[in-house]
Amino acid sequence: MNIKCIKCLEVKDEEEFGRAKTKLNGRKSSCKVCTAAYQKAHNAIPEVKERNAAQEKAQRAIPEVRERNATRQKEYRAIPEVKEKIKEWWQSEAGKASHKKADDKRLATPEGQQKNKARRAVRTAVEAGRMVKPERCSLFFPLYPICKGQIEGHHHLGYDREHWLDVQWLCAEHHIMLDRTAA
Repeated sequence: MNIKCIKCLEVKDEEEFGRAKTKLNGRKSSCKVCTAAYQKAHNAIPEVKERNAAQEKAQRAIPEVRERNATRQKEYRAIPEVKEKIKEWWQSEAGKASHKKADDKRLATPEGQQKNKARRAVRTAVEAGRMVKPERCSLFFPLYPICKGQIEGHHHLGYDREHWLDVQWLCAEHHIMLDRTAA
């Protein structure tokens, strides 16, 4: 069945119109293309942008929503095709530029500079042989005999100069988990 769009006045197939339960024919009166154009223009209005941003921020502040989103993102990123796409993107010029921009932003803060110095001190000590980097996740070894990922130094006492070399050696997954629980 064909329907005439009230915006562009073109006659199109009903599949080109979104569903609307309240309409007799079960379809919206404007086509998907016109609806999308309207939404894009409407969402570009500064007041609308501001309101939408505030609503999203309020939603993300709800712990259940945050947890649900994190779970969905973890499940999505576990899909092999998605993993490969993410890996390819980070190796692309855009990915490298994004990584550099994030590093520059982090290093612009005094806290970021302190963290960077602590990480560099650990890396230098390992390279010089003053510290030994184990092959296993030290904190969770009895529970998780085989951890995945690279072993990293976790500055569990903070990034102050006197604690630069006080690290727990954890796999990447458990390092992230501990950082999230501490925050």
